[in-house]
Amino acid sequence: MLRLTADISSSESITISQNTTIDLANHKLYYSSGNPKQETKEPVCAFITISKGHTLTVKGEANDSKTETTSGEPGQPAEMQFNDESVPQSLTYYVTESTPNGLGTRETTYQHTVANFGAIVACKKDYVNQVISVQDGGTLNLEGGMITTPHILGNDGHVIFSQGAVNISGGYVTNG
Repeated sequence: MLRLTADISSSESITISQNTTIDLANHKLYYSSGNPKQETKEPVCAFITISKGHTLTVKGEANDSKTETTSGEPGQPAEMQFNDESVPQSLTYYVTESTPNGLGTRETTYQHTVANFGAIVACKKDYVNQVISVQDGGTLNLEGGMITTPHILGNDGHVIFSQGAVNISGGYVTNG
C-alpha cells in the first residue's frame, strides 16, 4: 500500500499497470497539467488511467459532520469549496431522511459538511476530460477520500470514465 505523507503534484498522467492501493491519509494527489482549452477533445486528457486486468483502490478518512437544517427543504444542491489555489477545502451536501409518523412520515433534512480529507485532484489549472479512466477489464475501488476537480471538465468530461468496474463503498466524487 502506498500511504501519502505529504501533498504530491504530478505534471504527468499516471497509468496503473499493477494492482495498487493508495491511502490518501488526508493529503492531496494533484495533476498539475491538462489541456489549456476546455473544448479540447483530442487527445483525451486523463489524470489516472487504470489498465486492463489491474485494480486501483483509493482509501482515506474524512470528517463528515451532520446537523439538522432549519429550513428542512429537500433537493438542495451540494457545494464544493476550493481556495484561490484550487485546493479543495470542504464539501457540503444534504440528505433527507424519512421516519414513520403515525400514518405518514416525517421528513428531516440534514446538512453534511466534509472537511479534513485526502483527495485526488485534477487540475489545479487547465482542464481534463477524465480525472480517472477505467479501461475495459480494469477496476476502481473507492473506499474513502475524494476524487474531484476544481474546474468544469473538458469537452465530454467525466470525473470517472469507466469501461470497466467501479465499486464505491465510501468516499466522495465531486466536480467543482
